[in-house]
Amino acid sequence: METVSVYIAPEDLIKSFKNDPYDFDPGKKWLYNNSGYFLLGHIIEKVSGQSYGDYLKREFFDPLGMKNTGVHNWSEILEHEAEGYAFESGRFTKAPNWDMSRAGGAGALYSTVDDLYLWNEAVFGGKVLGAESLKAAFTPVNTGIAELGPEEGYGYGWGIASVRGLKEVQHGGGLHGFLSHLKRLRDEQFTVVVLANSSPPPPNLDPGWLAKEIAQVYFYEKMEKKPAAR
Repeated sequence: METVSVYIAPEDLIKSFKNDPYDFDPGKKWLYNNSGYFLLGHIIEKVSGQSYGDYLKREFFDPLGMKNTGVHNWSEILEHEAEGYAFESGRFTKAPNWDMSRAGGAGALYSTVDDLYLWNEAVFGGKVLGAESLKAAFTPVNTGIAELGPEEGYGYGWGIASVRGLKEVQHGGGLHGFLSHLKRLRDEQFTVVVLANSSPPPPNLDPGWLAKEIAQVYFYEKMEKKPAAR
């Protein structure tokens, strides 16, 4: 926390974790890992010969017409940029302002609801990934968590579960000042995106909870019945 607002070169950040021991052997379990995503973003730079932001812009954002999405840089002035807050002890305060060089491929992007709609339609419409890649992304890997059923868990970048019997893929994200959640009901071709510029959030503004509530408002008649309150 003493350094999150200061720029760091990718190689220096990688040095900070590259000698950490493995948590388990590959394929034996699953655990979300920001360092793994950061390393993946750095590999993209090495293979493409471009910066992470330039590569995403050329390959995805420009072709899809996403004009308000990119990798955040502290020196840029973005029109209508939301600032991050924290709700603690009954009041809002400014949240620590991260330098996104410390997030990299793990989540350094800025965007808008309109651009996320374009991205959503492209991903689930097969314009970003081929059918085999999408199938792999939506297939749970071995999580090592006995409580999860065969169709629940984590795929390549997606949480896989169900909402009262309806299949979903979803993911949340956040850091100080910001929270987000995207939930896709696959068979219904229905997506909910919730963005909040407060973390911790005020009461009843948890994006994951809100996304589930919104999905239930639209599809409660198709969902499994809730158990009666006692």
